[in-house]
Amino acid sequence: MSENTHEQEPASETTAPAASSPSPEPSSDRRRWLRGRRGAALAGLLSGALLGAGTVAWQTDALPFVPRDLCWGTLSEDVAFGMFTRKGDLEARELPLEHARGNDTRIRGECRITRVEGGRRRWEVTAEVRDLDGLYGLDMRQWPDEFLSPRMAPLGGEITGMASPNRAWAALPKSCTGSSGRAHAPTVVDLSAGADRLEHDDDRTRRKAMARAVVSMTNALMERWGCSGRYAEPGEPAPLAERRGADPDELCGVKDLRLPDAARRAEEDEVSYFERVTPGPGDGVRSCDVSTHGDRPAVRLMTVEDPDLAQIFMPRTLQSGEHLKGGGYGVLGGDLSVFTSHCQTGDVAFVVRAFDTLDGDWPGTLLPAYVKSEARRIGCGEVSVTVPR
Repeated sequence: MSENTHEQEPASETTAPAASSPSPEPSSDRRRWLRGRRGAALAGLLSGALLGAGTVAWQTDALPFVPRDLCWGTLSEDVAFGMFTRKGDLEARELPLEHARGNDTRIRGECRITRVEGGRRRWEVTAEVRDLDGLYGLDMRQWPDEFLSPRMAPLGGEITGMASPNRAWAALPKSCTGSSGRAHAPTVVDLSAGADRLEHDDDRTRRKAMARAVVSMTNALMERWGCSGRYAEPGEPAPLAERRGADPDELCGVKDLRLPDAARRAEEDEVSYFERVTPGPGDGVRSCDVSTHGDRPAVRLMTVEDPDLAQIFMPRTLQSGEHLKGGGYGVLGGDLSVFTSHCQTGDVAFVVRAFDTLDGDWPGTLLPAYVKSEARRIGCGEVSVTVPR
């Protein structure tokens, strides 16, 4: 997406609620950063009222003794502004770390950074720190749908994480989460700007800013929690994957992965299939979206090679469906089919996620060939899948 297009932030699609709409919050949960002349005026006029109401307000250039970092002190002002295409005022509202949202103990904390223009919230980035669930299956659909998309590219280096112009995530290292060494679902920091349309094109400047922000926050949390080591700042991002026509005999670039017969008949009736594959080797996650129209995927194939991240799909293998055997175990059926195998690096999850109702048995047709080919690619050797028919 070009810079000029990106500067057009349509209020109808991205405007957040007016500043007066949220309910009052505790003083420790909300901070506001104001910049420019307007910020200076407001800081002088409103400081007494806002402080009395439990809100801290200041002009960043005027009060050097006030901490300038946002979101639990993890994000500097400069890095935060990089995520926004226009400068101006920023407002940060946060729930404290270790705070559980309702009964959801996975969410350690949430922070919302909003660009304010003319007294209205125009653009918002939400940051969450969460413990992904590997026990009950709470994170095997919605979170992967958003953050394991082939519209994202791996951060690279030693970081398990991905970034797009719209989203980014990074996993804290196992040494930081008190693990005994065995595989477990990771703690992640994720960022979301919410508007899917930004991922249709690649804005490298914005994607680099999102990657920088999520790594900065992750490093700050590692320091806060006394973890050893730091991640290097992400380098220049590689191009995102482009949408391309699907080869019916080599779907998603996987040899011998063929469209189901019903899909082939549909193709003869001029139904075209398209695909988008994670760029590069994948670095822990490789996914491919197959679609018939627009950019909405009909089905997604995923190879989750990172053994900790693979744990979020393990609960599915114990649920109802046709149980798969062979060089591992899994379940076939419904909108989510999963087969897991143990490789040299640990557990690997091979996933078929169906978003739409499709003609033909897509999971049953695709999963055995997909597992066989992908297992070879990542060095697992020969892995077979037995479908009980």
